[in-house]
Amino acid sequence: MKREKHGQALADPFAGADPEEVPLPRAPLVSVVSQVRFLSPELSIENPAEVAPLQAAVREQYPRLEEERVQPFPAGRATGAPATIWRFVDDTGSWRAAVARKFVALDTSAYDRRRHFLERLHGLLRAVEETIGPRDVERVGLRYIDRLEASALEQISGFIRPELLGLLAGPLGGRVTRGLAEAELSVEGDDWRLRARWGVLPANATIDPALVDPLDRPSWILDIDAFHTGRQPFAAEGLARVSEKLAGMAYRFFRWVVTDRFLEYCGGQP
Repeated sequence: MKREKHGQALADPFAGADPEEVPLPRAPLVSVVSQVRFLSPELSIENPAEVAPLQAAVREQYPRLEEERVQPFPAGRATGAPATIWRFVDDTGSWRAAVARKFVALDTSAYDRRRHFLERLHGLLRAVEETIGPRDVERVGLRYIDRLEASALEQISGFIRPELLGLLAGPLGGRVTRGLAEAELSVEGDDWRLRARWGVLPANATIDPALVDPLDRPSWILDIDAFHTGRQPFAAEGLARVSEKLAGMAYRFFRWVVTDRFLEYCGGQP
């Protein structure tokens, strides 16, 4: 799909044909996470014996097991018993599968291509379906977090659409130390949506400590969360198709945000 030059009006990114994927050898992507949220809590997940078959099913890809205990409600409110999150981690520590009473998730800091991530996700969902067997799902989400820093941050006015630059594009740009914006878009009715956050973070700050480590210098963040809501069966094949569509939605928005100059900076050939 031919892209117009930076500064020109672009069509709605969610209309028309999908943009062609452009591999980025130096992509600023720091984290990708998919989460499938169960409609009803699976209390059996608290029992190690019930999770053992899932561990056996995913052990080849995720040989390390970590058990995390978390409070289910924010501090300052009445809390229930701590909940368990079982994390299955690969040998590099860069791929993590997780299951808890309310969700199953996959996240990575080593994302290379869409197809690879979706294949891993499909395998995890199939293992959960065959071992734990949740009945229904209420939400499926796929989130991409990009971060620009150092020389990329210095060139940001040529990398990002003016609509997302805000004060950075004007005479006060050099004075901005923190500034985040957020928007939620309806892609296909109420069921298919995309939530985006973007803006400047100061040194030693992060938007999500579980997914993005803070830096000792300022950075610019683009956080894209595509999601589908509504009850549906927990079936690996169907959830994989939903996830593939969400990945396409997120990529459409990403390509709308960035310029050809940005793609070239990251090693792509638009």
